[in-house]
Amino acid sequence: MLFLAHRREIIDQTSRNLAANGIALGMHGIVQAGREGDLRPQAMVQVASIDTLLARGIRSKTMPLPPADLIILDSSHPRTHTRVSGQSVP
Repeated sequence: MLFLAHRREIIDQTSRNLAANGIALGMHGIVQAGREGDLRPQAMVQVASIDTLLARGIRSKTMPLPPADLIILDSSHPRTHTRVSGQSVP
């Protein structure tokens, strides 16, 4: 599962909610600038900043895109759809 969001607060809140519901930080990873210590590439659940994922996984290809059977997109940001549409996430 891949959860995508624009705002740091949403990413933090999602990580806390996952932990509160039995998916601790060791069981999920966070892909966000400044949170390199929270990367867990092997975790089945990833919480990612759209900007960081685009920059590292698509533009510069410095990291592989996390595999996901389910993608949850926080659509509260007005540009979310146009920034993500057209990109293939394996």
